[in-house]
Amino acid sequence: MIHSLPTISTVHGVFTVVIEQYASVLVTTPTIQTILSIGKRRSCAFITATDQEIGRLTLKLRDDDAQFWYELLASSTYTEVCYNIQIKITLTEGATERYFFYGFPLRNGIKWTTHYIGTNRIRTCELTIVEASRAIFDGSVETWLEIVQGEAIGTSASVTYEPSKVMSVRGVFAALIYAGGLNAAFDKGDVSFVYGTQDLKFGIADNNVGELYIATELFDVGPTEYFDSSVPATSFYHYYSTIKDLMADLLHNFGLVFQVYYDLANSRYKGKIIQCRRAYTTDLSFSGREKIEDETTASELLISGTRFTQLTDDAKFAWASSVAFDPYVIAVTAPPSNISFDLDYKTIFSQAPIATNPGSTGKELFYSATEIETSDAPPVLVVGTSNYYSYRQEADQSVSSSATTIVERMMSGYYLNQLGIQWKKFSHNYGKITASENGGGETFSVVDMLKRRSINDDADTLNYLANLVEMDSESAEVKIDWIQEEL
Repeated sequence: MIHSLPTISTVHGVFTVVIEQYASVLVTTPTIQTILSIGKRRSCAFITATDQEIGRLTLKLRDDDAQFWYELLASSTYTEVCYNIQIKITLTEGATERYFFYGFPLRNGIKWTTHYIGTNRIRTCELTIVEASRAIFDGSVETWLEIVQGEAIGTSASVTYEPSKVMSVRGVFAALIYAGGLNAAFDKGDVSFVYGTQDLKFGIADNNVGELYIATELFDVGPTEYFDSSVPATSFYHYYSTIKDLMADLLHNFGLVFQVYYDLANSRYKGKIIQCRRAYTTDLSFSGREKIEDETTASELLISGTRFTQLTDDAKFAWASSVAFDPYVIAVTAPPSNISFDLDYKTIFSQAPIATNPGSTGKELFYSATEIETSDAPPVLVVGTSNYYSYRQEADQSVSSSATTIVERMMSGYYLNQLGIQWKKFSHNYGKITASENGGGETFSVVDMLKRRSINDDADTLNYLANLVEMDSESAEVKIDWIQEEL
């Protein structure tokens, strides 16, 4: 059932709220305004050095005489997230309707207060909605695996070990959206790769993440081990029981942050896999509307050790530590017992050493500079020296093509030389919830995590990235925690 609530006119524009109710209990759509305020919309790229936070929004409600909200929320199944109630909020700026927030009620974020006025009773509620991407984490690895297998693109492979069915890394994430039940059909184009200055360069062709492919089948082998569900002992079933664990390794495998949004023009959820630093090259402008500024000389996003281990072989790993005897040096020998690792992840996909075939596990990376469609030539095996950008040394660092742990070395060095530094942090409060970017007009839609701004602290003018973004439409301001992006 669809409930279209009365619109809300504000200084920002007109909010439209639509509720999709999938429960069998019918409730009556209110005709009066029951939303007292649309509060803080929060997004955070890194709540710690290892964890991304799922976005959330708070609403203040006043129930009507028919108890619409109370009955609606009570009708949901008893789960942590009320997936049978989806709340969709858009904001129309001028004549343009834009996605503001789509999500589901968080059960422990429902707080009712009853006010008694004589014999009358009025209920109010503080409601927290969690971003729709939360549904992905409750999807199953089995469903995701079946989607990747079924939707992989057939190529014109005709030679030993050529990939006959492939999926782009972007498509792997698109399958997560579909497996979470957010879209009615799979589309490999649902996810885009966002980067400004390229941090990771794979193989001799310096390929970016958006050009990478994985093989679900090989010409003379058939299904690769990862994607052969008929042999659970070597497929993804063996390695992962939850999507959350799978996604954590996937994101760190390629240095990414994942963001899901709703595309109003195409009526479907889409995603961005975003390079975790230097993702954007243009500054946000707030037209001098700073209200409050707090400055600290170090952020909480600090680590001292990283380790990446191949998913299929615990003996193949790389690590680095800022407190080791040889600080910041990438090592492949067993670490001393006094070394701990803040980032300790599995690399699902790796790079083959030069002059070797890809094997049959499905872990090796391939590349194509153009989008592969059905019956196109297969992608090429990624070989040769790879490079990662060291934020500590301010230069690309190469990883030898003869190594058997190329990606593991890349990611250990990349993360330690990015997060093993005490970066400055500014917290700014701005009047209004809008900004402009790249000469465009003012809009709330550009104010988002990982966006960039240069800040002059009276010593230097440096680039900063938006880590925490709290957009408060009720008080008409936005708070952003800016983390220094590079030296």
